[in-house]
Amino acid sequence: MNNNKNFLGNVSNNLKEFRNRLFFLFYSIIILRLGNFITIPGLFNYNIKNLLNNYNINFIDFLKLFSSNKFIYFSIFILGVTPYISSSIIIQLLILIFPYFKNLSKENINGKLIINKYIKYLTFFLSIFQSILFSSMFLKINYINNILINKFLFFIISVTSLVTSTMFLM
Repeated sequence: MNNNKNFLGNVSNNLKEFRNRLFFLFYSIIILRLGNFITIPGLFNYNIKNLLNNYNINFIDFLKLFSSNKFIYFSIFILGVTPYISSSIIIQLLILIFPYFKNLSKENINGKLIINKYIKYLTFFLSIFQSILFSSMFLKINYINNILINKFLFFIISVTSLVTSTMFLM
């Protein structure tokens, strides 16, 4: 009789946890989809699509491939989780090469936590690097007519918003 109560209580707890995870998934998808349409602050986006169509640059097509429509809208989520994926790949390669990282990965949970911390730090620095590249590219391909504020201020705001959104997605 007691086992039956434990089993039913365990099932109800599992269902609550499953429901909470499902709601978190749906909320995350909604935030991601809405964030794809939020442009970088200080930028007009009414003619960005036309401006991009006027440039026949293969690099822009390459960026569109990796960022889907986020590049067209100059979304704050334009970087996505690519810095996180890149940093985890880099750390995995470092585990193969350096004995310090190899020993950390073989340790108990503390070693894995330290490796995850390194991945997060590397993600932060990669997102800074990539957001600087994107922001300088925005300024170079004649978006000056679309920028509402000073170039330097736009550069700082765009780098900050891109890094923050990447860390949020991570």
